[in-house]
Amino acid sequence: MRARIFAALLLLAAVLAPALAQSAERVGRTHFELPGWTLVTRYETKLIFNAGEYSMPLHHALYQLPGEGKSPRALLLVSSTEGGNRENVNWITNVCPPPARNYYTRDFGGAAVKSHRDCLVVNSSFAPEKFFKPDSEVVRAMESNGLEFPRRLYSIRNTAALRGGTLLTVNLMPGRDFAGLPGVPATATDVEGVPSALIAWGEALHAAVNRSVLSLGGSFELPTVTFSR
Repeated sequence: MRARIFAALLLLAAVLAPALAQSAERVGRTHFELPGWTLVTRYETKLIFNAGEYSMPLHHALYQLPGEGKSPRALLLVSSTEGGNRENVNWITNVCPPPARNYYTRDFGGAAVKSHRDCLVVNSSFAPEKFFKPDSEVVRAMESNGLEFPRRLYSIRNTAALRGGTLLTVNLMPGRDFAGLPGVPATATDVEGVPSALIAWGEALHAAVNRSVLSLGGSFELPTVTFSR
């Protein structure tokens, strides 16, 4: 029995290896293709679990879709752990915030329990100067690379975290000419004044992030990013 399981795992590893090798980008356990985007910075923070009982690195990478001048057309921040812990974790942070005007949130069952997190946030009046601390790695990297945050941005982010410690957050911050997924309607109805095109894209992001954290290899596919002009 063990021999058959081991052989199956070897076969699965052989199947996954070419896909892993072809992926241009890797952040923690998450790997993906990102044609047309350029890396701005990579950095690392620490996740602390169970009141400091143990911790694990959280890897981050910030990408830009170049625009005109110093302002990118869009920014993408990907944060991912390397994988799970040997012990189960209690999620205390990363609680899904409540919705507000121009701020759509949807908790997919994570707030009531500590075993996982699954949260979608779509902010149609995103202010990066309020979201990122002035001394954060993101702000410092933007400045050192001669980049500026566009004056008006959206933010669409999804966080999924599992009992074993695997976490993935993807935050797309596009300019106001972002078109979402043309022809794809949102399923949400109470949208807090947020354009439905943003929520439809966010729902696609939620599905993609969850597929990644639940996959054995961590493959992620960013939904199509389109603009109106």
